[in-house]
Amino acid sequence: RRHVIRQRCARRAAVAPSGRRIAARARMHGDGDGDGGGTSSGGGGSGGGGSGGSGGEESGGARKCAGRLVEPEWLERCLDEVVVLDVRGCVRKVIATHARAEENARDAVPLTETEYIARLDAYHEAHIPGAQFVDWTTDIAESESGYYGVLPFDEFCAAMERVGVSSERPVVVYDDGDMLFATRLWWCLVMYGHSNVAVLNGGMRRWASEARPLTDATPCTLTVYSEFAPSPESTIPSLRVDAADVLSLHNHAPSTLVLDARNAKQFDGTERRAACAGRIPSAVSIPYKTLLHPDRGGFLSRDQVRAVLQNAGVNVADLSTGKSTAVAYCNGGVASTVVLFALHCMCEVPLSALANYDLSWNEWGNKAADDPIHYPVEV
Repeated sequence: RRHVIRQRCARRAAVAPSGRRIAARARMHGDGDGDGGGTSSGGGGSGGGGSGGSGGEESGGARKCAGRLVEPEWLERCLDEVVVLDVRGCVRKVIATHARAEENARDAVPLTETEYIARLDAYHEAHIPGAQFVDWTTDIAESESGYYGVLPFDEFCAAMERVGVSSERPVVVYDDGDMLFATRLWWCLVMYGHSNVAVLNGGMRRWASEARPLTDATPCTLTVYSEFAPSPESTIPSLRVDAADVLSLHNHAPSTLVLDARNAKQFDGTERRAACAGRIPSAVSIPYKTLLHPDRGGFLSRDQVRAVLQNAGVNVADLSTGKSTAVAYCNGGVASTVVLFALHCMCEVPLSALANYDLSWNEWGNKAADDPIHYPVEV
């Protein structure tokens, strides 16, 4: 699997010192809270964005944004009160050639390889004022295994300290509006003990489309360094499961739902991203994009999200009351966090009922070719 390695420090040092503001139209609104708590009727967010968020912000301040969806209007008012993290990225897809050609000849479904990319170039061009860049492929993930799992606790905490994250200050995370990189970082932070993390609904796409302030100035790392030292009691290790856990749940916990956040073609085996095509047996298909607005980016309204989940066969009430639990997966444990975020922050499902299969199909689909007993595949 190819990987683009970004030289973060060198690129940051090359930013022009002028720090010019881009499209700096600083509209400060006083109507509504903008985090989905009632800025529009019918479950929509501010500007008709349809966040459906949480209703958790009542005073207009940043204190209650933990684990919630916030709107651009709200963030603009609270920029001085929060740590803002830019985690924009993308995944490029290509049909495998060369070394994989022989494998393709043996399989009726061509292999699609992926290239994981952090969009540092976009950050340097323009970002939300005060935002620090987080490289989702190196700052919060390890690549030695080839699967890009989450970093170990100590390394993750050190990476967060370098971008200004502390245990006390609220954090708001954003990406381009596809939400998966932002929710991945939300999941990492919450799992490792940060209790005050919000995701910007619609990300940069919504922020820029509403002509909110942008800059190319990069905050000096020395001035933002903080101490992130969560207590062991605040961490939630159950939010991450491995292949053995998933197999055990599949065999012995019939009340556990396995949710597949990949697209429908991967789910039914007509698109292949690993040695084997298909899905984990008994998985329920919840393509993460079905929870998002197709044009504007960001989440659908709360009611729309619930309808998508219910129509796919997910009993939200059972999850909310502890009658069942859910494990989400995708290819690398990234898009799956969109589903987990929607369940927790828009459907009130407790974190104790949710888990992310971190290595996901990158591990399962590749190991299934040699060990179908421990990694069964359904098509």
